[in-house]
Amino acid sequence: SSSSSSSSSSSSSSSSLGSPVVVKDAIDAGSVPGYGLAANASLNVQNLAGQSFSSAKVSIAITLSFSTNVLLDDTLQVEGPQGFVFTGPDGTDPCSGFEWVLWQSIVPHPVPSCSCPLGPCILSMSPRGDWKLARALDNVAYPAGISFRFLLTSVNPPFDPPIANAYWRALHNRGDEQAYRVLAVGVHRSWQVRPLLSSVSVELVGSRQAAGAHTEVLLSFVALSFADAFQLRAEQPPGISFETAVVEAPRLRDPRSGGSILVVTALGITKGDRLAMRIFDVKLGRSGGQTFFSITTYKSATLGDVADERPQFPGFYQAGLATLTGTLRSAYALRPEESPARAVLPARAGEEAQATFQMSVTLPILEGDRLLLRCEGNSAFTVKVDERVSFARLEQDGSSGSNSRVPIAMQARRHGQHGLEMLMGDKSAEAGGGEGSGAAPLLNAGEIAELVLWVVPKVGVNQWRLESFQQGKLTNTNDGIA
Repeated sequence: SSSSSSSSSSSSSSSSLGSPVVVKDAIDAGSVPGYGLAANASLNVQNLAGQSFSSAKVSIAITLSFSTNVLLDDTLQVEGPQGFVFTGPDGTDPCSGFEWVLWQSIVPHPVPSCSCPLGPCILSMSPRGDWKLARALDNVAYPAGISFRFLLTSVNPPFDPPIANAYWRALHNRGDEQAYRVLAVGVHRSWQVRPLLSSVSVELVGSRQAAGAHTEVLLSFVALSFADAFQLRAEQPPGISFETAVVEAPRLRDPRSGGSILVVTALGITKGDRLAMRIFDVKLGRSGGQTFFSITTYKSATLGDVADERPQFPGFYQAGLATLTGTLRSAYALRPEESPARAVLPARAGEEAQATFQMSVTLPILEGDRLLLRCEGNSAFTVKVDERVSFARLEQDGSSGSNSRVPIAMQARRHGQHGLEMLMGDKSAEAGGGEGSGAAPLLNAGEIAELVLWVVPKVGVNQWRLESFQQGKLTNTNDGIA
């Protein structure tokens, strides 16, 4: 009886080193079957274009080989990492962009099917053949160790998946639901997905807009991750500078800023926050044109750990620089023989006078563009728009060194009491021209044009503003400094 009691109150097992381990006072005991081990499969997944930004379309090449023979009716599967979708958005392309590249068997190419259940998206295929093919190949559809390759398209997920869900997985399965076995498994670490900032913009909000001017811009974006610093780089046009830039408090301009790079710290923004920040005293580029910027946010001011980024995004359209100089002559100065004494006097207020302007631009003026000249201020001149208005390009005569006037076709009309608007080109240009339309340049960058018109002066201070527009877009300006 004593011996029986001792036996029932203890049990023994073996440790991993082979020595028995006595478990005293066990209440229950039992055993469960262990798990099976699958052979290793070779899986290689390539991002062909190297597209690593979130929400970017990716072309994927998948190369597979198995260490066991693939038999007819076996099932081959490829599971994608979290967030990768294989099916088309409207269901018409069940395996998005699928294309065979390499299949080294006389068995017909398997037809893939793709589905995205609650877990990862799965691509499945089974090689098929009739009984004659099965007999000829001894039921082996694809030999062990031989690679096959196919293409697929997908879209990078919005965020980099957690490391546990960032692997591609290939499986070689055999059997039906009642007798199902995994014969081989292969895994491949996916590329890192770099979050792409959304709703990013750089707007020109300052009154100065001409190339080379110092002005104010507004940067805004929606954060996808926590960030405490960013680096903004001006890519185009050349000459945009943050050397003297000032940012709104409580953000801080970092000393690492300079030239085309602006570093700002003390952001303290989290996922979903919208940052809108004015940047003052930004120097615009030298010539003008479409601006492009790149921005990277960082988790700390050390700029070591990237949070989000957005490369080469378009900003505002920067106007070129228009220069304008002018002279004013009275009607008597044009006919000195009629009144020699008055001819030497300057033009007088209230009397018509001839204004002659010479101008140049850094972005070409095309057929179909609009050229606008306005006199501004409390003492703005009255502009006369009649048959006396002329516009011409000045070309230097190589032999004499003098300038000759080459008329430029345009249609002149009033722009209020103090302005003149010119539609460049003949009447057919009114349909619209502009960049990309094939319109011919009527005044190239650096060329000098001369505009002659009549005005009625007024005593006091005023300024002349010269602007050109291309399909409603400001392309050149002098910011009213003339």
